[in-house]
Amino acid sequence: DMTLLRRVEITIRDFVANVSHELKTPITSIKGFAETLLDGAMYNEAHLQQFLTIIHRESDRLHRLVEELLELSQIEERRFKLEWKEINLVELLRDSLQVVKGEAEEKGIQLRFTPSLEKAMVEADPDRLQQIAINLLSNAIRYTPEQGKVELSISPWEDKGYCFCVADTGIGLKKEE
Repeated sequence: DMTLLRRVEITIRDFVANVSHELKTPITSIKGFAETLLDGAMYNEAHLQQFLTIIHRESDRLHRLVEELLELSQIEERRFKLEWKEINLVELLRDSLQVVKGEAEEKGIQLRFTPSLEKAMVEADPDRLQQIAINLLSNAIRYTPEQGKVELSISPWEDKGYCFCVADTGIGLKKEE
């Protein structure tokens, strides 16, 4: 079926383009700040600290992207395994906010998380759950204009478990999307 083959080719092309873009962004940032430091900014203590912090954050981002690609490969090969543990979802969400805090500060975006619960114990794979939270928060920050707001909330869900939600002042999605 040529229609199916064509759709697969388009999907692969779009995937490669998206991955290339996502990888180039932190690489360009790391390279640019390293070059600026080598060109003399390293002798200014404030610039040195600021640029090294950005380089560190962008290298963490690059590492996460590569890990996600490896995980996608494992899913495709059906080797993906979840590591179930009892975790405090409130703590995990607080940690996730810390990961994206720098991105929000760069755009002047206000991050808010005021949980009504101190503990929300769940059984989950903490790495996968944190990855979901970070992806949602990063997307909210990316598509929210400067000086906007991103709010994270958590509430009990139906008769058991919890629901966490990310809301922002960005462009939003159409209902059908």
